[in-house]
Amino acid sequence: ERATDARYLPGNRLVYADERTLVVVPFDPDKLQVKGPALPVIRQLARQAVRNGADFAVSASGALVYRESNAPTSTLAWMDRSGHQEAVGVPPRKYSYVRLSPDGTRIAMNVDDADQEIYIWDIARRTFARFTFNPGPDYQPIWTPDAKRVAYASIIGGRAGVSWQRADGTGGERLFSAPDGDVWN
Repeated sequence: ERATDARYLPGNRLVYADERTLVVVPFDPDKLQVKGPALPVIRQLARQAVRNGADFAVSASGALVYRESNAPTSTLAWMDRSGHQEAVGVPPRKYSYVRLSPDGTRIAMNVDDADQEIYIWDIARRTFARFTFNPGPDYQPIWTPDAKRVAYASIIGGRAGVSWQRADGTGGERLFSAPDGDVWN
C-alpha cells in the first residue's frame, strides 16, 4: 500500500521502496500479484531531493545499485541476490538520482555539490567523468533504452527544459523547453 518506485527483477521479483526501506518480494507476472512476504534489502534508502523518489536503479540483468541516506557523502554499492554488498568504486561524494544504464555498463548520477552536474561512472574502465558542463543545474538523468543517450532536466540560458546528449559526450547538448517552464513535476 505504501510502495513507490517499483521495478521488476528477473526471476519473478519486485523491488520497491516502502518509505526509506528498499524491499524485494516474490511476484507472479501473469497474475500481477505478489506471492509472499516482502523482505527488506536496506533500511536507510535515500530519497531524491526534487521529487522524493527512491534513489535506486536496476539493470535488465537484475543488478541493483542504491544510495543510502545516512551520510552527507556516500559511496555506491552493488548488492547480489544473497545480500552480499560490494563498493562500486566511485569516490565518496554527495550523490543523487543514481541511474544504471540498461546494458549495465555505466552509472549516471547527479553530484550535488556547488556545480549540480551529472557524472558518469564507467564500470569496466573504472572512470568517473563529468558529463554535463551547463552553468545552470542539471538533474535526474535517464538513459535511453539503447543506452546511447542520457536525457535530463536542465536550465540553460534561463530556459527550463529536458536536455539530452550522447552518452559518450559527443555531439553537444540539446534542450527542449517545457511549455510552462516547469520540468520538475
